[in-house]
Amino acid sequence: MDLFTTVGIIQNIWEAKAHKQIFYTPAFQRRMLNSTKPLVGISSILAILLVVSIAPNFDSSIVAQSEISDVSKFGGYFEVTHENWKGEILSQQTMDNLVPNEGLECISDLIFGTNECVSESIFNYVGIGTGLIPPVDSDVALGAESGTCARIQDATVDMNTGTTGQRLSTFQVVFTGASCTGEVYAEVGIFDASSSGNMVATALLPNTVQLFNASDTLTVTYNINNVN
Repeated sequence: MDLFTTVGIIQNIWEAKAHKQIFYTPAFQRRMLNSTKPLVGISSILAILLVVSIAPNFDSSIVAQSEISDVSKFGGYFEVTHENWKGEILSQQTMDNLVPNEGLECISDLIFGTNECVSESIFNYVGIGTGLIPPVDSDVALGAESGTCARIQDATVDMNTGTTGQRLSTFQVVFTGASCTGEVYAEVGIFDASSSGNMVATALLPNTVQLFNASDTLTVTYNINNVN
């Protein structure tokens, strides 16, 4: 295809744009490729200049729109560590949390003063369970919370404020084999009461854990992290 034919194609495209033919059908594209329309003096040159001039404006608007995003990252995750009586780590697992609908409603109440959640309070109780079904948005409790291993509260949350634009909130509890022996644990949750109450976050362990004797420990750490 020579230069004259190419310029003719560009002119035809511009003329199509002028008639608001923005989406080109296959038939139209073939007509453009097969076009032998010659140059028509200054009008062809103007067509080229106009096509070139509007293309950057269109593309830049798309790029500008794609670059608009919220770069702030906020999320919670669990760390579960199983140690034996010697202090040796038998397993260590990390998993992202799921915040169910009930948790989102309670967060809304605490932040905005809405009335979606029932009698919400501070979420600083950790519970574990034996349920093996992955959590879903509609959950309001663990699948099968332990009947012998009671929830534990950490009333003092550690807040790391050392870096500008970053905050890491952490609380941690330790379950022992003295009261938690005999069950195989597979799930964890964060609650606002020692029993019942509301659940704000939960997760399924990648691997189940069992405390074999009274000196075994299961340390559950919950972290909420944000980075701007």
